[in-house]
Amino acid sequence: MMILNLFGQTLSRRMILALIAAPVGALHPHVAAQMVAAPVLTMEQAVQRAIEWHPSVEEAVGRLDAQAEERNVAKSGYQPRITAGVGSDVARGGDDNRWRPRANINASQMIHDFGKVRSDVRAAEAGDLVFHARLLFAVDRLARETAQAVVEN
Repeated sequence: MMILNLFGQTLSRRMILALIAAPVGALHPHVAAQMVAAPVLTMEQAVQRAIEWHPSVEEAVGRLDAQAEERNVAKSGYQPRITAGVGSDVARGGDDNRWRPRANINASQMIHDFGKVRSDVRAAEAGDLVFHARLLFAVDRLARETAQAVVEN
């Protein structure tokens, strides 16, 4: 929407209000020139910038990434487990009862868990869909609000 065409530059309501509200001579000529020469964004550009910047979208992306890690943790139930450590046993025998560390290594593999891991994986995959939907909702809401702001200006 063209509000005022001054020296070939289109001024928006915001620019006009800033110029009116500023006392005479309060704006540096360089600042005033930037306000007049500010590029006008299309609705698509404004929505794209809002989506790239807004914290609600960044939060939704972070939650989606966290849920993807939850899915990976659930899938790890299918993998073999190896644990290692040092025992704190006291060696008994002979004349010296002293501490001798002993290395412990344990390996285990799940054979069958009656569907517990499969159930956990399916629940995590359903969580992926929920957080993906929340991301799309955040983007849609932000796009609508930004588009309304562009139309109102």
